[in-house]
Amino acid sequence: MTTENTIRWTSLSTPIGAVVIIVGPRGVLGIGLRSDDPEHDAHRAEPTAVRDDAGLAPIAGVLSDLIDGKRRDFPYPLDISGGTSFQKTVWTALRDIPYGTTLTYGELAARIGKPNAARAVGQAVGVNPLPVVIPCHRVLASGGALGGFTGGLDIKRHLLRVEGISFRE
Repeated sequence: MTTENTIRWTSLSTPIGAVVIIVGPRGVLGIGLRSDDPEHDAHRAEPTAVRDDAGLAPIAGVLSDLIDGKRRDFPYPLDISGGTSFQKTVWTALRDIPYGTTLTYGELAARIGKPNAARAVGQAVGVNPLPVVIPCHRVLASGGALGGFTGGLDIKRHLLRVEGISFRE
Protein backbone atom coordinates (compact mmCIF):
# COMPACT_ATOMS: atom_id res chain seq x y z
CA MET A 1 0.00 0.00 0.00
CA THR A 2 1.30 3.46 -0.88
CA THR A 3 0.66 6.73 0.90
CA GLU A 4 0.87 10.24 -0.44
CA ASN A 5 4.46 10.48 0.85
CA THR A 6 5.63 7.25 -0.77
CA ILE A 7 8.35 7.39 -3.37
CA ARG A 8 7.31 5.18 -6.29
CA TRP A 9 9.10 3.84 -9.33
CA THR A 10 8.49 1.99 -12.55
CA SER A 11 10.51 1.03 -15.59
CA LEU A 12 9.77 0.84 -19.27
CA SER A 13 11.41 -0.52 -22.36
CA THR A 14 12.08 2.11 -25.04
CA PRO A 15 14.09 2.45 -28.27
CA ILE A 16 16.90 3.96 -26.17
CA GLY A 17 16.88 1.08 -23.68
CA ALA A 18 15.29 0.48 -20.30
CA VAL A 19 14.28 3.66 -18.47
CA VAL A 20 13.49 4.02 -14.77
CA ILE A 21 11.07 6.69 -13.54
CA ILE A 22 11.04 7.73 -9.87
CA VAL A 23 8.15 9.81 -8.53
CA GLY A 24 7.90 11.46 -5.13
CA PRO A 25 5.10 13.37 -3.44
CA ARG A 26 5.99 16.60 -5.28
CA GLY A 27 6.43 15.09 -8.74
CA VAL A 28 8.80 13.18 -10.97
CA LEU A 29 12.22 13.38 -9.34
CA GLY A 30 14.34 10.99 -11.34
CA ILE A 31 14.64 9.42 -14.77
CA GLY A 32 17.38 6.86 -15.21
CA LEU A 33 18.51 5.92 -18.69
CA ARG A 34 20.14 2.65 -19.79
CA SER A 35 19.04 0.64 -16.83
CA ASP A 36 20.27 -2.96 -16.85
CA ASP A 37 18.69 -3.58 -13.45
CA PRO A 38 15.74 -1.20 -12.93
CA GLU A 39 14.99 -2.29 -9.37
CA HIS A 40 18.61 -1.81 -8.31
CA ASP A 41 18.79 1.58 -10.02
CA ALA A 42 15.54 2.75 -8.41
CA HIS A 43 16.64 1.68 -4.94
CA ARG A 44 20.11 3.15 -5.40
CA ALA A 45 18.53 6.51 -6.22
CA GLU A 46 15.73 6.26 -3.64
CA PRO A 47 16.23 3.39 -1.15
CA THR A 48 12.62 3.50 0.11
CA ALA A 49 11.03 3.51 -3.35
CA VAL A 50 8.13 1.13 -3.97
CA ARG A 51 7.43 -0.32 -7.39
CA ASP A 52 4.12 0.96 -8.82
CA ASP A 53 3.81 -0.01 -12.48
CA ALA A 54 0.04 0.44 -12.64
CA GLY A 55 -0.06 3.76 -10.81
CA LEU A 56 2.76 5.26 -12.87
CA ALA A 57 1.61 3.86 -16.23
CA PRO A 58 0.26 7.23 -17.43
CA ILE A 59 3.59 8.95 -16.71
CA ALA A 60 5.50 6.08 -18.33
CA GLY A 61 3.28 6.33 -21.41
CA VAL A 62 3.94 10.05 -21.82
CA LEU A 63 7.68 9.55 -21.36
CA SER A 64 7.64 6.75 -23.93
CA ASP A 65 5.84 9.04 -26.39
CA LEU A 66 8.46 11.78 -25.81
CA ILE A 67 11.27 9.33 -26.50
CA ASP A 68 9.48 8.14 -29.66
CA GLY A 69 8.90 11.72 -30.86
CA LYS A 70 5.12 11.32 -30.65
CA ARG A 71 4.64 14.17 -28.19
CA ARG A 72 6.36 17.39 -27.20
CA ASP A 73 5.08 18.13 -23.71
CA PHE A 74 5.28 16.48 -20.31
CA PRO A 75 2.22 17.48 -18.28
CA TYR A 76 3.33 16.09 -14.91
CA PRO A 77 4.96 18.07 -12.09
CA LEU A 78 8.71 17.80 -11.69
CA ASP A 79 10.64 17.79 -8.42
CA ILE A 80 14.09 19.33 -8.88
CA SER A 81 14.46 20.22 -5.20
CA GLY A 82 17.58 18.05 -4.92
CA GLY A 83 19.68 20.44 -7.00
CA THR A 84 21.70 23.46 -5.99
CA SER A 85 20.34 26.90 -6.75
CA PHE A 86 22.62 27.13 -9.81
CA GLN A 87 21.64 23.67 -11.06
CA LYS A 88 17.94 24.49 -10.72
CA THR A 89 18.49 27.69 -12.71
CA VAL A 90 20.19 25.72 -15.49
CA TRP A 91 17.56 22.96 -15.47
CA THR A 92 14.76 25.52 -15.66
CA ALA A 93 16.50 27.22 -18.60
CA LEU A 94 16.80 23.86 -20.34
CA ARG A 95 13.01 23.52 -20.25
CA ASP A 96 12.78 26.82 -22.14
CA ILE A 97 14.70 25.49 -25.16
CA PRO A 98 11.97 24.94 -27.75
CA TYR A 99 11.36 21.50 -29.21
CA GLY A 100 13.41 20.98 -32.36
CA THR A 101 16.03 23.61 -31.51
CA THR A 102 19.39 23.63 -29.76
CA LEU A 103 21.72 25.93 -27.87
CA THR A 104 25.40 25.67 -27.09
CA TYR A 105 26.65 25.55 -23.52
CA GLY A 106 27.90 29.12 -23.96
CA GLU A 107 24.53 30.32 -25.23
CA LEU A 108 22.78 28.66 -22.31
CA ALA A 109 25.23 30.29 -19.90
CA ALA A 110 24.48 33.69 -21.45
CA ARG A 111 20.73 33.03 -21.19
CA ILE A 112 20.97 32.58 -17.44
CA GLY A 113 23.08 35.71 -17.06
CA LYS A 114 26.40 33.91 -16.53
CA PRO A 115 28.17 34.32 -19.90
CA ASN A 116 31.52 33.08 -18.53
CA ALA A 117 30.08 29.97 -16.91
CA ALA A 118 29.80 27.58 -19.86
CA ARG A 119 31.78 24.87 -18.05
CA ALA A 120 29.67 25.17 -14.91
CA VAL A 121 26.55 25.05 -17.07
CA GLY A 122 27.91 21.89 -18.69
CA GLN A 123 28.40 20.31 -15.27
CA ALA A 124 24.83 21.19 -14.24
CA VAL A 125 23.51 19.81 -17.52
CA GLY A 126 25.49 16.61 -16.91
CA VAL A 127 23.78 15.93 -13.56
CA ASN A 128 20.27 16.69 -14.80
CA PRO A 129 18.07 14.20 -12.88
CA LEU A 130 15.30 14.27 -15.49
CA PRO A 131 16.82 13.72 -18.95
CA VAL A 132 14.39 13.77 -21.88
CA VAL A 133 11.82 15.73 -19.83
CA ILE A 134 14.36 18.44 -18.98
CA PRO A 135 15.86 18.38 -22.48
CA CYS A 136 19.60 18.42 -21.86
CA HIS A 137 20.01 16.63 -25.20
CA ARG A 138 19.24 19.98 -26.88
CA VAL A 139 22.56 21.46 -25.71
CA LEU A 140 25.46 21.08 -28.13
CA ALA A 141 29.12 21.97 -27.99
CA SER A 142 30.28 25.07 -29.80
CA GLY A 143 30.20 24.67 -33.56
CA GLY A 144 27.23 22.29 -33.41
CA ALA A 145 29.15 19.20 -32.31
CA LEU A 146 27.28 16.74 -30.12
CA GLY A 147 29.35 17.29 -26.99
CA GLY A 148 28.60 14.83 -24.23
CA PHE A 149 25.57 13.10 -22.78
CA THR A 150 25.44 11.18 -19.52
CA GLY A 151 23.19 8.50 -21.02
CA GLY A 152 25.51 8.01 -23.99
CA LEU A 153 25.77 9.74 -27.34
CA ASP A 154 23.59 7.15 -29.09
CA ILE A 155 20.69 8.24 -26.87
CA LYS A 156 21.42 11.91 -27.57
CA ARG A 157 21.49 11.19 -31.31
CA HIS A 158 18.13 9.40 -31.10
CA LEU A 159 16.47 12.23 -29.16
CA LEU A 160 17.82 14.88 -31.54
CA ARG A 161 16.75 12.91 -34.60
CA VAL A 162 13.16 12.41 -33.40
CA GLU A 163 13.00 16.20 -32.97
CA GLY A 164 14.37 16.73 -36.49
CA ILE A 165 17.55 18.42 -35.23
CA SER A 166 20.71 18.35 -37.35
CA PHE A 167 24.03 18.01 -35.58
CA ARG A 168 27.70 17.58 -36.37
CA GLU A 169 29.41 14.33 -35.32
